[in-house]
Amino acid sequence: MSQLSKFKYDIIGLCETRAEVESRTKWIQTGDELGIGEGNGQPCVGGVGFIINSRIASHVVEVQIHSHRLATLKLDIGRKTPLLIIQIYAPHKEYGIDEIETFYSEVETHLGQPAYQKIVIGDFNAQLGPKDTNQRYLGKFTSGTWDNNETGELLADFAGANKLFIINTLFQKPPNKRWAFESTNTNKSRHEIDFGLCTDRIMVTNVEFLSRLDSGSDHRPVRITRMGIDFVWFLPIHPIGITNRKGSLGSPYSINDFRAINPEYGTMDDFDHLVSELHRLGMRVMIDIVFRHTSHDCSWIKEYPEWYWRDTTGKPISRVPQWRDIVDLKFEGNETTLWSELIDILKFWCEHGVDGFRLDVASCVPIEFWRQARRSVTEVYPRCIWLAESCWFSDMKSQRDQDTIIHTDAELYEAFDLCYDYDLYVAWRGAVQGAASIKSYLELLRLQTFIYPKNFIKLRFVENHDQDRIAYICRDNRWKGLAWTAFSAFNKGCFLVHDGQEMEQKTISSLFEKDWVDNKGVRPLEEFILRLIQIKKHPVIETKEARLTLTHHSPCIVAVWEVKSTREGLIGIFNVAQEADGAQFIQIPNLSNGNYKNLFVDMGVNELLRYELRAVSVNSNGRLAVPKVAIVLHYTDILLLPKPFYSVTFDFNYRHA
Repeated sequence: MSQLSKFKYDIIGLCETRAEVESRTKWIQTGDELGIGEGNGQPCVGGVGFIINSRIASHVVEVQIHSHRLATLKLDIGRKTPLLIIQIYAPHKEYGIDEIETFYSEVETHLGQPAYQKIVIGDFNAQLGPKDTNQRYLGKFTSGTWDNNETGELLADFAGANKLFIINTLFQKPPNKRWAFESTNTNKSRHEIDFGLCTDRIMVTNVEFLSRLDSGSDHRPVRITRMGIDFVWFLPIHPIGITNRKGSLGSPYSINDFRAINPEYGTMDDFDHLVSELHRLGMRVMIDIVFRHTSHDCSWIKEYPEWYWRDTTGKPISRVPQWRDIVDLKFEGNETTLWSELIDILKFWCEHGVDGFRLDVASCVPIEFWRQARRSVTEVYPRCIWLAESCWFSDMKSQRDQDTIIHTDAELYEAFDLCYDYDLYVAWRGAVQGAASIKSYLELLRLQTFIYPKNFIKLRFVENHDQDRIAYICRDNRWKGLAWTAFSAFNKGCFLVHDGQEMEQKTISSLFEKDWVDNKGVRPLEEFILRLIQIKKHPVIETKEARLTLTHHSPCIVAVWEVKSTREGLIGIFNVAQEADGAQFIQIPNLSNGNYKNLFVDMGVNELLRYELRAVSVNSNGRLAVPKVAIVLHYTDILLLPKPFYSVTFDFNYRHA
């Protein structure tokens, strides 16, 4: 249990426990429960079971040990039927093909039970070769061959016959992170023989083998992840200035000490513990850094007066009059002093485990500084992620009119991994509120693909701490808000989930007063956002060669992700205008007639249930009914070769007009 405390888990499947008797145990320290079956023969071999975290123990419907090779667990997840988990330990090839086939028949019998979703995990004692065009449920990331490999063929056939995705093979990993078993032979050869299988490929967002967990076995544990939150971003965590303070608490962007923790939040030890816990849960940490200015009370004002912009009387100033609680730093002429101090601050927080920075008002800081800072930090912390709060078009003009520093997103991408989506925010609000056409907004999205680097990443959001919440923006039409949120997640870029968004909060966040999130234990969009994240992490979208094309702007937005090499893709249809209904249709060129799996289901919104279709029928050469909110269809073995909708701005043929 001391080893398990290093990791987050809900349920751990166990195999080859070699226990002499079946037993059920509860750990006093944690309340976690252990249920294992007995092995077989003398000495005991096999034996399967589960460890259940105390947090979810009350949701376990039943645990049954059926044999020394098979156990089942049913988990109540708030659906009509439970989640079924089957833990297995398959016979290896020395037992003979007949016994392996008998084993798979037994597993198949248990798969016949009614369940919301089904997962099979364990040691299959089989390796898998490269994906064949007919193997729909096998991904392209395998580590074995098919030569003299009957056990692998049986596993692949079993998965295909029962429509179970072999989820290890859906995620690309380097060779040193693909093996599960290390043999005891002289060469200590390594093989991937432990797998997870599931009925819905988007319910899993990652699979990894844990090398840091010493389980005392010759197998490395496999972790299957569901939620998919990658980063937790904290607004500034530093002590706040007193002079000219805004509100009773002051703005967190008016900073006294860049290397300290605001005592109202805790201590540095508390922060270190928080970072450690988030890392243990499989998430990374991003903090807000403000380098354009400091508070009036920052010690630098007296220690390094030359670091500040000053008026004719020598008084430090803010060049933005409404920002009365801060004073501006002067980067010009302080390259060897101020720049070095700011870069050291970034390294200081990296030493405390921070994985990324959101840099406030990054457009108004010299790009030469950002380039130098990025190079210096990357030399020591190469995995650090950099997010720029880039600017609005209106800010760009006003700053240039005043002849002050302002950088475009294209410039910022020289030093940053991501930029805000503020270049299009006004156009997006206009489209949402009916002041501008949806087509014009989508044309600007297309423009981004031309003016930014090839692999640019935008931070997509429908709300953040500075802007109105989507539940307020669409307060008169909830469906519209859900559709725009779904499109934002499906779009190219990173998807931001703002604290309180899952609760459909309507009030904008307060920076200057204590702002409690109105939880009340109700999170109406928690499952909705979770499913959007899972769709976002679909293997099609995560494939490097995937390309997004916006094919329709009316009556719905239609966006297609397609991967040519694997001949598959996702079609997203989003009813953002809410002006069309199911009586209207959309034509998708080259989409064959048939039934397609819809990923936009089980969204957790009760009012949506009667509109959800697990399979969507396509007839009349790609004709689809307009959805209430959205549908996301997965297609395979065809290429749509989608084309963007016609735009005069981009496509007008002036030579033949």
